[in-house]
Amino acid sequence: MHYKPLMVAGLLVAAVTASGCATTKQLNEVRSLAEQAGLDAASAQQSANDASNQAAQANQTAARAEQKADEALRIAQESDEKIERMFKKAMQK
Repeated sequence: MHYKPLMVAGLLVAAVTASGCATTKQLNEVRSLAEQAGLDAASAQQSANDASNQAAQANQTAARAEQKADEALRIAQESDEKIERMFKKAMQK
């Protein structure tokens, strides 16, 4: 991923040099563009890493919520069974 901007810059340098009118200023401009492209790529990679970390944290939070929901469901089902037994017992009296 990081090589594409450098490859483009290399092609620009080759094109300017091949045209026979490459000046130091032009080469410095191309070099500057390549450096900026590299910085932009690094920034994009950092943003992607941050997003990935946030997604992992969200997954962990969702897993904990699911565990709590499963536990609440289990408790509710146990309570329903208890109430049902109490109701049947009361009806037999």
